[in-house]
Amino acid sequence: MSSQSLRIPPAEELISTILQVRECLRTADPEDVGAPRDFPIPDPPKAPPLVSVEVLVYNQARTLRHCVESIVAQKTDFPFEIIIGNDCSTDDSLDVARALQREHPDKIRILSTRRNVGLNRNARNVRRAMRGTFAAFCEGDDWWLTETRLQGQVDLLRAHPEVSLVHGYTRFYDEASGALTENALRFRLPPNRFARILDETYRVETAGVVCRVRDLLRIYDECPHLIDARFRMLDTQLFCLLASWGDVVCLPHPVSVRRYSGHSLSRNGDLAKSLTYHDNAFAMMLTLCDHFRQGPRARARIANHYLSSAYQALCKVFTRREASHVLRTLYPEFKLRIGLLRLFPEPRNRLLRKLFYHFLFPVAKYRHSFKSEPVPTTRVAFGG
Repeated sequence: MSSQSLRIPPAEELISTILQVRECLRTADPEDVGAPRDFPIPDPPKAPPLVSVEVLVYNQARTLRHCVESIVAQKTDFPFEIIIGNDCSTDDSLDVARALQREHPDKIRILSTRRNVGLNRNARNVRRAMRGTFAAFCEGDDWWLTETRLQGQVDLLRAHPEVSLVHGYTRFYDEASGALTENALRFRLPPNRFARILDETYRVETAGVVCRVRDLLRIYDECPHLIDARFRMLDTQLFCLLASWGDVVCLPHPVSVRRYSGHSLSRNGDLAKSLTYHDNAFAMMLTLCDHFRQGPRARARIANHYLSSAYQALCKVFTRREASHVLRTLYPEFKLRIGLLRLFPEPRNRLLRKLFYHFLFPVAKYRHSFKSEPVPTTRVAFGG
């Protein structure tokens, strides 16, 4: 991303913006904000659905049809429902959803909030409405691959009660360049999947996941502090908890595509917006460390991903001194590590730069840096 495409606020203004957002999220109203408008399935089948598919939507009218049609195309020997959670979109997302419902009256239910409530509350509305035994997911701008992926994942969960999460490879589609890349996962999977999910060296993409609805709702009963309105992320907490409750299975083939449009919270041309999102994600990851009783080494290793990425983004528009000042102000707990960033110039070569950050902030590639108790390690498991 070039610096010309970024809005460049002064350093102090950027710090102030992030601190204000932190305060707004910290004091967010945790109570319900009213029942969403419900558009039930017009012609529900006699048999209850075995799978409920969550489709969360906010201003995704352009891509929603592609998303839903990839789900409807699934060939299964069981009924399934699609619940579209529209978070008070300001575009035509609700109209597109209603049109899709008329075309597939036996499958699609729509829940539309009366005002924008954010990702977590929108997801909570949808999950409370699920009637299935299993849950699958697809954001409104992503889509599924292969017509048999849902059948295969559900069959695996039904045959193996010890498995809590089944996922497959996800491809990544960049709208700007048209490039389609593969997930970095390989067939030789790590033995301690929980630790790798926690430090994000093992990525699970939401669009490739199937799990049990009871586990999904268990999180709201047992761990509400991890998924309340303070956090803008929802997937990492879910996957860490599922990995601590049972086995994780990865299918060795692509099952979904994640779209990068340049307008998401995590990837956009607004420096303040992007860093605010990653600041919130960093806070969520440290909260996960506390919940799972991880030690200071785990916290320091997780800081690698967020602090080094933030520093690189800041250096595109600020001096190294200003970038260091922003990070020291926001993250005083890691001021020593941040100070090291200024002592050594960042290499221009991509490979050398990767090694530079690896040695400066060692990436958590060694599960021994994590405490294995009280969280059981997951066994290596493969699905066909």
